[in-house]
Amino acid sequence: MHDRDTWILKSPALQLLESENHFFRPLMDTVAKHLMSVCDLGMKRRLYSGAALSVFDLVSDIFMIVRYLGSAETRGVAHASIACVALNLLTQLLGVWFVNRKRSWRRIARELLYVLTFIKPGVDAARVAAGNENTDGLAAMDPLVELALMKIFEMCFESLPAAILQTRAFIISEEASKAALASIIISCCTTGFAAATMWFDWDVSPEKRKENPLLAGQTPDTGRGFFFFLLVLSGTLQVVAKSFSSALFFIVNPSYFLGYMAADHVVYQLYRVARRDHQNYYPGTSLTMSVGMHVLTKMVADYTSCWLLRSPLMIPPAYFLFNQVLTHASVFVSVLLYTNDASLNHVAAGTLWASAGSLFAAWAASYLVLFGLVTPKHRGTFYNAETCSAYARKVFFGSASDELKMTIFDFHHAKYASFKEDVKDYTRANWARWKDEQPAWFTVEVVEKVPDEYIPVGDLAALNSAATGGKRRRSVSVVESMRRGSASEP
Repeated sequence: MHDRDTWILKSPALQLLESENHFFRPLMDTVAKHLMSVCDLGMKRRLYSGAALSVFDLVSDIFMIVRYLGSAETRGVAHASIACVALNLLTQLLGVWFVNRKRSWRRIARELLYVLTFIKPGVDAARVAAGNENTDGLAAMDPLVELALMKIFEMCFESLPAAILQTRAFIISEEASKAALASIIISCCTTGFAAATMWFDWDVSPEKRKENPLLAGQTPDTGRGFFFFLLVLSGTLQVVAKSFSSALFFIVNPSYFLGYMAADHVVYQLYRVARRDHQNYYPGTSLTMSVGMHVLTKMVADYTSCWLLRSPLMIPPAYFLFNQVLTHASVFVSVLLYTNDASLNHVAAGTLWASAGSLFAAWAASYLVLFGLVTPKHRGTFYNAETCSAYARKVFFGSASDELKMTIFDFHHAKYASFKEDVKDYTRANWARWKDEQPAWFTVEVVEKVPDEYIPVGDLAALNSAATGGKRRRSVSVVESMRRGSASEP
């Protein structure tokens, strides 16, 4: 529904029409779904292209597994690749079960069959392209979120490991195989395309631009096709560089690879601690969970270059950029170690140095062009070093609307601890007005995010009395109790 929202947001007259006529948006939703089913939209092309790449990636991996099994030199690579494909299938099966666990066993069996027959990417793409939604309310997530989840599983458990394994096999093989090179390129392109698609669809979404104006909206309104192409190119080159350096480090000495990875993550964790930004932004996360999430997000960013992770909420933009430059520096270091080892002569030194230089030059050029194309007000998202706490402060004090200010409760309480009294005064002062006016954003979900101490005493008592067990819960009665007008006390 991105195109529908973009159309409305660009026209004040349509916004007025929507506010005065509640039937307008449902009507436009119906029209948009019909158009999506018959028109060739950009999102539709991206979805089907991504699905095709996923299938090609799997087919190429299976083809190379068969070839690797035929040689004693590469049989270990074949076994490791089989394990990656199996792990990807297992995680997708578990994910499909989780999404559909409330549905009938017949529906669950059909969804599992899509995974086992390797047509799940195409099915998900068709559903999202047709505008299908979770209409029965039984799925744990909408088709678009499910599609993104399956892509993450595929990237982490198949495409990336396969790219590293096959790159290593390609380098040490006595005969350079065009099929092996094609399989490596397909794996890297699949990862780069998936990472670019997830960020691009998030960034151009009118809902996200409204909810998160400080981060969303980087994509220009014109020339989006070229912008997306550069985004895919930049990400793919980053994946190639990381796979290349990882494979070379491992060939020279596996301990070099493990040492580089360990040191890289330790430096990143110390960077966050030094900035007092070690606590994850998500509410309810412990310090241990935060460290684990930082390791996971950095690893995904290292090997995918996904811009969704480039933000004060995840990886600070300045460090994200440093991390990408460091990846290309690691390519040159790995080439130096490889060429200095006299026992390793699978590939000519000149070829390796030329490859490293070309990779960096192509990546730098694409990144600089992307920087020039993004909307000017968002160029700081490439290099600012803002902490999550500073970003939370900007969200609260810099937002003009109540709806955006209240997103402060999407953050861990530690992120707004330094100005919690301001937040408390604001919510208590406006609670009675919100209760009377009932703005569309003032939902049960929003109310449940607000800690008790930020709610006026009288309203908190009313909320608790409307729930069971003396504790606020997820219930329509919570909002109904507010509508009945319990007295507010500051």
